[in-house]
Amino acid sequence: MEYPVYAEDGWRGRKAVWIKHSDKDTDAYHVDFRGSADMIVRRGGMQGPIVGKIDFHNFSNYVEIHFENNERVEMRRDGLFSRTQIVDLPAAPGPTRFAWKSTLSHGSKFGGNLKLEDSNGQVLALFAHSCGMRKDGTLTIVVFRLQQSFLDQVIVSFMAVEEKQRRQAISVAAGGASC
Repeated sequence: MEYPVYAEDGWRGRKAVWIKHSDKDTDAYHVDFRGSADMIVRRGGMQGPIVGKIDFHNFSNYVEIHFENNERVEMRRDGLFSRTQIVDLPAAPGPTRFAWKSTLSHGSKFGGNLKLEDSNGQVLALFAHSCGMRKDGTLTIVVFRLQQSFLDQVIVSFMAVEEKQRRQAISVAAGGASC
């Protein structure tokens, strides 16, 4: 299942992200950058149910994610110099440890591509960054018949790692340290 990803940027930073269904019109998820959390992820449109909240901790090496039912996890780098982000997804039907990794083997060769692997190395999702002005890229879920709660957690964790990459790129461009 392919999900086109569109971002709305404002002069003070990112305002919202829409993850669409494959028809490119219907909202699958909406991400809001205003509110008590750094990011709020909703299933459906702007009024849909909240499926996750994401808080970035600037001076530490982790991102705090709150899923439905008050499930809290931390997303951390796999090692000191690693770009791989490790996250537990409690709704997974098997082992819950997953890794978001950078990849050049899928989509654009310009960078920003990601893949989600389980602890056995099976790829569950791929994100191909777009070089277009309007569309940020396409998130492809390569495993079929995922439970809704697990799909929600995959989407929320994707938004956390994608936003962390975006913030790191801005920080590096501005001459700051990466988070």
